[in-house]
Amino acid sequence: MKVLSFSAVEILPALLDKSKTQTIRPAWKDKHPQWDKEPSKCIKEIREGFETKPRFQPKEQVTLMWKQRTSPKGSQFCSICGNRSALHSPDTEETGCCQGRLFPKILGIVEIESVFQIEMGKNHIIMPEGDTEINLAKRDSGGLWTPQDMFNWFDRKYHLGEPTIIGKIRRKIFKTQYGPKRFWVYRFKREGKR
Repeated sequence: MKVLSFSAVEILPALLDKSKTQTIRPAWKDKHPQWDKEPSKCIKEIREGFETKPRFQPKEQVTLMWKQRTSPKGSQFCSICGNRSALHSPDTEETGCCQGRLFPKILGIVEIESVFQIEMGKNHIIMPEGDTEINLAKRDSGGLWTPQDMFNWFDRKYHLGEPTIIGKIRRKIFKTQYGPKRFWVYRFKREGKR
């Protein structure tokens, strides 16, 4: 079964209370060319490295995990700060480092309902007809964010309005394209919920 991993503390409350029903992930992958090649070949590789296919398909079962790659199997985490708790016992409900309750690494199994692509810029979004920025922000944060909060978070994480420097060839700087950037939106439902 495929895994959908989370690590952003801002959405942790929505994950734990199960009000988060979607996730937004980049629809590109930075490709780092070999800089000892001819400059024209490197530029071609840079341009071809961005677009990716969706990782998940509708009706696919997916396991939700907290910090999948950076924590050992069976880890427990603090519900306030999201950090792994070194002191825990599986038989008791000890508190985490911030006096929050502990929760397990595996957050449950979901079924992907729909997958679609959006384009997000500094303060605008292009998405399928019939959806709204408010609905997108609400589903992604479990009602904790406004659309502006969502834009600000994605801008801090993915630099929606600025180019990203990816390397230099013979003193010439090469940058990724300016925003807006494309993202895959995965909407899911919890088992037993409609």
